[in-house]
Amino acid sequence: MKKKRKDGLKRQSDIMKLSLEMFSDRGYHAVSVDDIISAAGIAKGTFYLHFSGKLEILEMIIDKYLTILYESVKVLDISMDKSIEDIKKIYLDVTKILLKEKGFGQFLKIVLRDISSINHELYGKINTFYVKLVMMSAEFHINAQKKGKIKKELDPVIASYCIFGAVKDLVFRLVVLEEKIDIMQSISTMFDLFLGGMLVEKST
Repeated sequence: MKKKRKDGLKRQSDIMKLSLEMFSDRGYHAVSVDDIISAAGIAKGTFYLHFSGKLEILEMIIDKYLTILYESVKVLDISMDKSIEDIKKIYLDVTKILLKEKGFGQFLKIVLRDISSINHELYGKINTFYVKLVMMSAEFHINAQKKGKIKKELDPVIASYCIFGAVKDLVFRLVVLEEKIDIMQSISTMFDLFLGGMLVEKST
């Protein structure tokens, strides 16, 4: 029984992985359930044993990668008792880890290119998550302001929207437009630019 369950979970995971690749390459609307079944080399009954349709696959993919993204962003606390260079290194390390995950780039491509035209509820879910990340960042900024690391006159929510908006634009250029940009250098430059205007200047 355990082996059958394990095999079933692996089959489900394999179908999700294949679907993610197809959605990313062709666009969600251009891929049918029959396309997925054919590419996976499975019977139609096998597909419907695991999923009700391609929308459910997409929902599960989104849940998986939103969890990964949330766990990664949780460590990006600029109020930490670390030097700015150390915090910058954490940002770059997290970016590097996420970009190494091929599926994560494919997920971002679908979200940034297709999600608004797929399903209103899914779009709302993504937007709610985005706001959650912004508010988490704002809380980091508030704590940093209390510690005297960031200028008190800055609005932490607006600052966070600016930072995430810049990151989203860079990622869109990389994964959707497929521009040949050095994303690590771009993130580093963005970090220096924003923090250069946010940090409290040390008195000499």
